[in-house]
This record gives sequence, structure tokens and C-alpha cells, in this order.
Amino acid sequence: MPLVLYIKTKLYQIISSLGYNITDRAQGEETNTFPFLKLTLSNLQRDYFQNNFLYTIRYKLDIFSTYEGEKEILEIEESIA
Repeated sequence: MPLVLYIKTKLYQIISSLGYNITDRAQGEETNTFPFLKLTLSNLQRDYFQNNFLYTIRYKLDIFSTYEGEKEILEIEESIA
């Protein structure tokens, strides 16, 4: 399994173990139970330094909610961080 996929799988497992509905693709509002989270690869950079490969991997976590205001989103963010 590629490193990027392995890390994404572990992040998915950790976040879903907290009880959140998480996906990696865009879906219509009618097919999701709110709140839900979308985890996608944002950036992958590979560098070579002193005979070693260095990887920078960034993921993007979008939080979708029907709650009016930011309270629910901020609570989810705090529980994950």
C-alpha cells in the first residue's frame, strides 16, 4: 500500500472512531447524514536531501453541517485536533 494511502486510511479510522460520518468524495446533500466530513489529499511533495527522500503530505478536511452558525463545526474541529 502506498504511504499516502496508508496515512489517509489511518486518519479515516481515527476520525470515524470518534463517531463522525467521513467520506473522500463529494456527494449530494440528500445522500449524507449531517454533519459529515470529507478527507482529501491536498498536496504531496517529494524532495531529495542528503541521500534521503523527504515527503510533505497535506490532507484537507472539510466539515459540512446544517447548523446555522459555526458552533458545530468548531466543536468537531476541537474534538479532532
